[in-house]
Amino acid sequence: MYDPVDLAFAYGAPIASGVFKASTDDFKVDERLGFELSGAGEHLFLRVEKRGLNTEELVKRLAMTLNKPVKSISYAGLKDRLALTTQWLSVHCPGEDIPDASSLEGNQWRVIQSGRHLKKLKKGGLESNLFTMVLRDLTHHEDIEHRLACIKAHGVPNYFGPQRFGHHGQNIQKAEDMLLKGKRVKDRFLRGLYYSTARSFLFNRILSERVAHRNWNRVIPGDVVQLAGTHSVFCATTPDHAMQERATNHDLSPASTLWGKGNELVRCDALIMQQTSLTDLEPWCRALEQHELIRAYRAHVLCAQHMTWVWQDANLVLSFELTAGSFATSVLRELIATLSASPHQIHTQ
Repeated sequence: MYDPVDLAFAYGAPIASGVFKASTDDFKVDERLGFELSGAGEHLFLRVEKRGLNTEELVKRLAMTLNKPVKSISYAGLKDRLALTTQWLSVHCPGEDIPDASSLEGNQWRVIQSGRHLKKLKKGGLESNLFTMVLRDLTHHEDIEHRLACIKAHGVPNYFGPQRFGHHGQNIQKAEDMLLKGKRVKDRFLRGLYYSTARSFLFNRILSERVAHRNWNRVIPGDVVQLAGTHSVFCATTPDHAMQERATNHDLSPASTLWGKGNELVRCDALIMQQTSLTDLEPWCRALEQHELIRAYRAHVLCAQHMTWVWQDANLVLSFELTAGSFATSVLRELIATLSASPHQIHTQ
């Protein structure tokens, strides 16, 4: 079994320990849409606050309340059960008035905002997520303070978090069974999940190689470079001082491959490092190409925007905003070695 969390650290392995999610309110997540609702259209958007529910459970309860099929409800991303979260959902209800939509509520959830829009909410259709968390009973405060300053100034490696790989990484084994051993997966959702798991696993391996060589946040010859806030990429065959300065200022970031078929944009030194990191995983790459996945790229650097923190004795109240598709666990793993919580143990390294 491959270990999805055996990854290099940007600032060295952390030494502190603490307690996370001692209560649901210790972890808060607020989705930011990044666009204005049109005010009219076939889709009713609902901003829902939930506590102690995952997204799939929320969708089922909302569908029952509205007497709608589950497939009529869309959302941008999954949200943790062990948290207080607000997230947007859209309900396809053409020509139908849903009275008092803003006051809908049920056990462990309530609507806090509503509006109409022309298009449904799509997967990944967010601008960002705002995280506020309380980390309790922390040790090694000086080390944590130093790491907070480093993270705020330079960001962290943009790893896919362990939740992408399932409990104890079990989705990696299922992806391997499907891609390399020919096991058929009829369920479309699960098939997509295993494709995503495989691509995320390969990306993390490439990025970890770059972190280990201390050039994850520098543009090296042949790097694919992604402009901040966009999906626009280009190859930097011979990066100059001006490009390095833009990387330092987070105007752009080196990026690595989300594997699939398509032209290889990575060149020179960057290509050598990519090939080295995937030496034992070439069959995975070929399989993803054969399954018609399309090659894409993901930035190396994850910036924790608007990052603030306050100490309350041995507890830390930490807040930051992350772009959609990134993981708060990628921030926490650089900060604290082990976070425990009852009844679940949450390991971030």
